[in-house]
Amino acid sequence: MRKELQQAGAILPRRKVTQNYCISCAIHSGQRKIRSKVSRKGKGY
Repeated sequence: MRKELQQAGAILPRRKVTQNYCISCAIHSGQRKIRSKVSRKGKGY
């Protein structure tokens, strides 16, 4: 049914999948990049 509607020109929204990772898992999977200690601190507040 979805393919038929798309072929007819209908725009169907896709479901957004939200995944939560711990910091070490996010870095390992490539979701986050390793940053230096200075850049992790922010703007010096």
